[in-house]
Amino acid sequence: RGTVTHKLLRYWHVEGPMNLADVPYWVDQVIGVGDGFAPYRCDVDETTGYCLSLAGWLHETGFTSVVTEIPGFRDGDTPYACTLDAIGGFPNDPAVYVLDVKTSAASNRFHALQLSAQATCDWYGVPGTAEKLMRADVFAAPPTLASLLVQPDKSTFRVCSGADEAWDNTLALYYGLFGAGMPFQTDKPRVTKAPRLREEALV
Repeated sequence: RGTVTHKLLRYWHVEGPMNLADVPYWVDQVIGVGDGFAPYRCDVDETTGYCLSLAGWLHETGFTSVVTEIPGFRDGDTPYACTLDAIGGFPNDPAVYVLDVKTSAASNRFHALQLSAQATCDWYGVPGTAEKLMRADVFAAPPTLASLLVQPDKSTFRVCSGADEAWDNTLALYYGLFGAGMPFQTDKPRVTKAPRLREEALV
């Protein structure tokens, strides 16, 4: 369900808003096609509830993404790679948001750690190209970090605060215990990257 929900966010960015009445059909088609090799193994009715919730939130708030699914990389002593779900904003709000969409009820503190890692990468890749952007090219000012917890009954938008300090403390503790050569594990195994694996995130 998480993959399909994120695909809806991407669709919104590329194709524009979708009518709520069209969401169930769209979900059915996406699940049937899957990743091109096999259908996604998720329940159509359950996933439709999550996607309707996200679509309703997007319609209600007017959130507009500038870019979605952008890979990020950190160099130095604590290298890692990650993927930002979306960078964008709301009408009549000058802030730039790094938005991470969740369909599992993880703690807000954990979301803050992941978002801080995403916003403090040294450079970012442009999806579909070999272009690299430094942090200053992406964020002229420190972005606002926020998570969107999508559940079938509602979508809850939460701004994360104090994330930078928490992230630095987490890295210091982790590498103090396990050594600087260990890849750092976030909540998704796919974004665990030792230095030799970072380039795979561009594929």
